[in-house]
Amino acid sequence: MKLLDFAAVQAVELSTAHITKNDSECLAGFAADYASKNDDAPYVFDTKHGFLIIIGVVTVARIKLAPISEELTQLLDAALDEGLLLLAFDSDGNKYEELTSFDW
Repeated sequence: MKLLDFAAVQAVELSTAHITKNDSECLAGFAADYASKNDDAPYVFDTKHGFLIIIGVVTVARIKLAPISEELTQLLDAALDEGLLLLAFDSDGNKYEELTSFDW
């Protein structure tokens, strides 16, 4: 049995270069809150080399309450608008010229 025969999930993986150091710190804080079973924490997971965000209206709204960059705000809004379920940032993820990159 192959699970991909049943359904596929819309997901995008980007390089962590597309978020600022401050964004990374905010996402790390959210991941720690979620791991400690904080019921109000957005669905953000630390993956050791980046983050995995479960995209949903509540999660995106809660992340946007933090002092994140305009670039991360735009990526979250685009993910929500495009119906993504997962948005991942990984140090080895793809880097795209059309997206702003940060050297930190």
